[in-house]
Amino acid sequence: MYEFEALDHPEWLANDPELKIRIDFDKEDKTLTIEDNGIGLSKQEAIDHLGTIAKSGTKDFVSKLSGDQKQDSNLIGQFGVGFYSGFMVADKITVESRRAGLPENDGVRWVSGGSGDFEVETIDKPSRGTKVILHLRDDADQYLSFWKIKEIVGKYSDHISLPIEMREEKWVEGPWIDPADESKGREPGKMVVLDTWQMESRTVKAIRDGSTKRVLGVLEDLANRNELPTENAAQGASADEVIDAVTEEDKAMAGKYDQFYQAFGAVLKEGLGEDFANRDRISRLLRFQTTLSQGKMISFSDYKARMPEGQKAMYYITADSLAQAQNSPQLEVFKKKGIEVLLMTDRVDEWALSHLHEFDGVPLKSVAKGAVDLGDLQNEQEKAAEKEAQEAFKSLLDRLKVSLKDKAQDVRITSRLVDSPACLVVSDYGMSTQLTRLLKQAGQPVPDSKPILEINPDHGLVKKLENSAQFDDYAQILFDQALLAEGGVLDDPAAYVRRVNQLLV
Repeated sequence: MYEFEALDHPEWLANDPELKIRIDFDKEDKTLTIEDNGIGLSKQEAIDHLGTIAKSGTKDFVSKLSGDQKQDSNLIGQFGVGFYSGFMVADKITVESRRAGLPENDGVRWVSGGSGDFEVETIDKPSRGTKVILHLRDDADQYLSFWKIKEIVGKYSDHISLPIEMREEKWVEGPWIDPADESKGREPGKMVVLDTWQMESRTVKAIRDGSTKRVLGVLEDLANRNELPTENAAQGASADEVIDAVTEEDKAMAGKYDQFYQAFGAVLKEGLGEDFANRDRISRLLRFQTTLSQGKMISFSDYKARMPEGQKAMYYITADSLAQAQNSPQLEVFKKKGIEVLLMTDRVDEWALSHLHEFDGVPLKSVAKGAVDLGDLQNEQEKAAEKEAQEAFKSLLDRLKVSLKDKAQDVRITSRLVDSPACLVVSDYGMSTQLTRLLKQAGQPVPDSKPILEINPDHGLVKKLENSAQFDDYAQILFDQALLAEGGVLDDPAAYVRRVNQLLV
């Protein structure tokens, strides 16, 4: 909102043009302070907006707009609900603020204990913006730690495009993830300031074009800072012009674009969910390795152009690492037939693909979801053999379903396996095992669902199962091995080891 109103009041930016958020804490006073240099609040606005939980200044602001303004404004609302959640850890909250454009002696202090009452007074406040002081409860002193604050900021700052300044001058720039860089002693996944943002002192462009969301703002800002690898990038380039330039020129400047993509690829992927209007155009900027690209990154357009006649979908697999993706048993039939599969190993990939179901009219299909259907790429003899195996192994499948009823929702024959005895998949519309693991690691609740066990009728272990006196042990091992092969974690590793040892002696 500040950036929008500053268009009519450029003098507001004169003395303090760079918007940012500061976080500080005081262990003695047991206070946690969050401060910004944004638009701030007047005394009446503090009463109106902070005094009512459901009140939202941004929502009211949007309601006053009309036409293109309303469509083009990218604003964050529902401030009140999030603000009052502070009382979960604080027994008192103090807000000090001064609205941009008001004199220094026209600041406001708002204080509440969360019981519904609040006090308001006029104060002197030299700087514009808002300071929120949480007076923490005795059982919330864990938030008086630099490392705890850094952890929280790193985890929940996805929607914040402004820099966040912390004590000891530690900075977090939104959700940018630094790729592993051994020469600098960094570990993968740390939240750091990327070098590209430190190369020049030129002020980043603050006012975005039209409906440009944060992800497109990154492209636009870099173009204006001469950091995008496009020859035609110039001062004042719009996000639309930047997308066109990158799409047209990355083939000629592949090396430079790869460097850019290594730094900002995850941010571009976020755009698939954040900017519906530009989703198709953003998808053209994405790059992935594949089973046939020999380590090179290719685009969806490249993949589509290489699809053989008869292929009806663009296949992909998600995994924690490139090695895990490349060695997944779910890829075996695709490798055998030379069908290219996109290898997606960023943590954001699963979320991003939930917002992108096709590219240029071709559906995107996970090799780990649903029954494998290669369509015209599978000959009639192969289809007939799979159908015969379903009948021949019906008794075995029924026994496996009973033995694994607590682990698998179904057991079936598959043609996707060549060398492995079994693999795990989910239904076409189920939550992938990769996404389930990510949510569990983040402490998020996940639905109670079971995977589908698919078995290879031509594998020796599967053939041996039917007449084995230790059928249940073999069945459990078969499932556990399939789980391990896809990067899963066993619920009872000791039981698995015990079963394997018993079969070895």
